Amino acid sequence: MSRIIHVFFGILIIVFGAFGVSRLSFNVSLMGLLPPNLPGVAGTLAFQKFHDKPNELLLTLQTQDGGDFSAVLAERLRAEPGLVELVQNEAYWRKEPGSLVELTAHTWLNAPTERLLALEASLAPEKIDALLDKRLEKISDTFDPMTSEMISHDPLSFGSMLAGLGETAGEMNVSDGFSSADEKFHLLKVQMPQNIRGYREISNWLDRVREVVKTWQRDDIEAASVKVAYTGNPAFEAEIGSGMEQDMKQSISGITLIVGLLFWILHRRIGPLFFLMLAMLVTGLLTLGVAGIAFGTLDVMSMGFAAILMGMIEDFGVMGLHEAMRRPEANFRAVHARVFPSIAWSALASASVFAMLGLSSLPGIARMGLLTSLGILIGAGVMLYGFLPLAMRRRDAIPPASRPSSVRIGNWPGWLALVLFLLASGSLWWRGVPGNTSNTGILRPRHCKAFEALEQLQHNLQPTRTGVNWLPVIVHAKHADQLTTSLRKIERNLTNAAADGRINGHFLPSTFVPEPSRQAANMIILSRLVAARERILTSLDTAGFTAEGMLFTCGVLEQWNKWIAEPILDTRYPPFNLLENLIGPVFRRDSTGLKVCGFILFSEQDDLVNSSILDEIQQDPCVQIGGLDYLTIQLKQVLRGEVQRVLLPTVVLLIALLFLVFRNSRERLAAIAALAFSGLLLLGTMSAFGMTWNFVNIGAVPLALGLGLDFNIHMIHALRERGAEGHGVGRALAYCGLSTGLGFGALGLSDNVGLASFGQTSMIGVLATLLTAAFFLPWFWRHINIRKLFAMSGTAFQ
Repeated sequence: MSRIIHVFFGILIIVFGAFGVSRLSFNVSLMGLLPPNLPGVAGTLAFQKFHDKPNELLLTLQTQDGGDFSAVLAERLRAEPGLVELVQNEAYWRKEPGSLVELTAHTWLNAPTERLLALEASLAPEKIDALLDKRLEKISDTFDPMTSEMISHDPLSFGSMLAGLGETAGEMNVSDGFSSADEKFHLLKVQMPQNIRGYREISNWLDRVREVVKTWQRDDIEAASVKVAYTGNPAFEAEIGSGMEQDMKQSISGITLIVGLLFWILHRRIGPLFFLMLAMLVTGLLTLGVAGIAFGTLDVMSMGFAAILMGMIEDFGVMGLHEAMRRPEANFRAVHARVFPSIAWSALASASVFAMLGLSSLPGIARMGLLTSLGILIGAGVMLYGFLPLAMRRRDAIPPASRPSSVRIGNWPGWLALVLFLLASGSLWWRGVPGNTSNTGILRPRHCKAFEALEQLQHNLQPTRTGVNWLPVIVHAKHADQLTTSLRKIERNLTNAAADGRINGHFLPSTFVPEPSRQAANMIILSRLVAARERILTSLDTAGFTAEGMLFTCGVLEQWNKWIAEPILDTRYPPFNLLENLIGPVFRRDSTGLKVCGFILFSEQDDLVNSSILDEIQQDPCVQIGGLDYLTIQLKQVLRGEVQRVLLPTVVLLIALLFLVFRNSRERLAAIAALAFSGLLLLGTMSAFGMTWNFVNIGAVPLALGLGLDFNIHMIHALRERGAEGHGVGRALAYCGLSTGLGFGALGLSDNVGLASFGQTSMIGVLATLLTAAFFLPWFWRHINIRKLFAMSGTAFQ
């Protein structure tokens, strides 16, 4: 009957775990690791979404001699059946020069009415000839062929509105977006097919693209020297998603190997080891199942729970097995009664501490803490009621010589504790307490080719003015009137700030944002200009402008004429695809409303923390400010907030647990001293190796404190019940703590900088608490007379 029950529960666990895991997906967005309610995060996310093209892969081509191979490679990619939706290798305005006509017409439709009236006045019969004479004179006087060409094809300066915008935008991007000034760097934009989803499918598609590129370089000798790199959303999703999967496999397999190896060294038996591995697998499967059902997605930070959990839950199994081996005559009920209090309190304390991480403002850390907390409780149950009964069946096969015994270890723990105390104190005195860092680089993978390619692209095609910072500004409104009102207010504030020297400049594409009342007034003026079209063209012809030179002017007048002939009741918007191809993503319209992207120019010396202009414009709920510079400043507040939000509640919880778990002042004092000494070792080691605190690894502090309490519970419980030697509990704790610490160490090998720093800091903290609980605490218990200490201080001992 028991076998049937075991099979039933096994099938139930597999079905539940498989169902939950099938619902899991990986979130590869690095910005998703930060608090979503932080203004800088919300603004940066809005900026990224504004520019986001999830299906666009960017290929960069770098040559030594300046040759352009982009057109040839574009044809190769287009020739592959079903590989790409679209390939673009040159600016849209070069391919479709007539596209400037419609956009120019829109700039005048949305222009301030006063400026349009000034244009109409300059084209009056008595003034147009003088205007054309000045334009011709400028052509003859200029030595700049580009200026001469522009005037020849735009004699009436219709393009001045668009040119002014281009000059402003040119400070942010001085290239055409597809090739560098020296022609040695080129860009290809490749649209991925819409039906490809998930990082695995994207990785496979990206491999096909790479294979086409390799074949092209192999077939073309001249192309062999071209350096091709890949970036854009598909490249990031494929690389980060695959990296997360690899990190998870590496950490889980690493900790499993460590646990198995240490268990073999301690017990040298296959049976209990097999059951331990099986129990860990079941716990992991159940926890992943819950994660899939409850959360649905895991990010690069929350993925770390797997290695932590595997390193912790085996503690419960090993402690139970240790008791069973110490008492070979006892049955399961007797062993269970003996180990249940310490395992229950240990699981409750550890789960409570990890649950405190759920208070973190960082979604990944909060989710990792909650999943680990839940996994600990699941693991305690699996180890007590699954592993322990099965392992006890093989207990008789363990020879007495291998059973743990009480071993006196002399006074070396006291001397070692003194040496470590002096070293840690000396390191803190010499190098100081570890500092903190809040830069966004903590979110990045340590090795990411897509990031490196993006940096090269920005360096070559988006050179910005040195010594300045451009902060993105996103204005989001539900309708045009609301957007116009916000933009006018922002324009006023920014203009005043520039006059006061608080900013160096700004860029807002107000030219393209329609205002219904202004468009209605401007259409009346434009209709008068269209009515005077024949007269205006006759004046151009008389002045000597060729038919080719009048094409642009004729095109703008014809566009206005179409609008007059086909009036609409609603507001006219510029073609957004045309606007994006010619100017860039500065104005968009979707189901949520209208969005505008602008920039504020600061010098690198400006204090963005106390910038009054940023506070002023963010009073408008339609406005969001982002950018890495602004975000870095706000992350300092996150670090301070994490201390108050997570660390302080954890300390309060630990104090409460001290009074609940331990019976008297001696046990509480011993636990407090052990935790304080462990903290000193952690700080001293971090200081010695030049490690710093960041908003991710600050979560290692409550973890180290919680695990320290966990180890201390086991050890003090054994010292209370079994005497000063603890009957080998220190040896079992050493195994458990070492495997847990190395489990965190597996996270230290993660490719994500933040998760690696969390793993490394946690490993140091866990090993410090292990050393203290397993060796220093028993020595302290034996050699320090607590009653005398209390008597000397005049305090009553309980």
